[in-house]
Amino acid sequence: MLASLTLLVVMNGPVTDHREFKDQSKATAAPRLRGAVRVGANQDPSGGRQEICLALSGGTRWSIESCGTGAGFLAPASPAPDLAHFRIRYQAWSRALESGWLIAGVQAGFAELEIGEDDPGFHFTSVGPRGLETAGPSAGASIRWVRPVSSGLSLLAEINGNLVYFHHAPELVRPQSTWQPSLSLSLGLGF
Repeated sequence: MLASLTLLVVMNGPVTDHREFKDQSKATAAPRLRGAVRVGANQDPSGGRQEICLALSGGTRWSIESCGTGAGFLAPASPAPDLAHFRIRYQAWSRALESGWLIAGVQAGFAELEIGEDDPGFHFTSVGPRGLETAGPSAGASIRWVRPVSSGLSLLAEINGNLVYFHHAPELVRPQSTWQPSLSLSLGLGF
């Protein structure tokens, strides 16, 4: 019971307030980003690779995001296992710093695991017609640093961790683990 009350008290402050008063004469709020592009590196059980993320936001705390290597779209498909994430993000907490803003978020969605050239669609209940891909639910959390640099433009740096469950991954042509954790570090611009 005490732990639950403590959690409510801790969560209630930053989540509902969502403002930090560095100077009592002026209240500031975390930058509102309508979109963002980030590039960086992703590490998962099959190795490290480049990653690009695109995000759009219609509200102050919610956004949709897609992250992947761009294989088959921006670059040729790779025979190495490839993860692409499609998720909804919620900005849970923010804190003003001297150098910008620190923003924590949670996310949920799905991911696709490919071990070859991508077929159209997502295969949640199978490994696709050629046994090269499957999809499953994902969840994660992130810490983002945001620094406004001009009117409407911000620099971003983010550490993002995810865990994905692929029920059919062991049935792929090259069997993969059912659970796929990943950790990424990226830099980018928000607008």
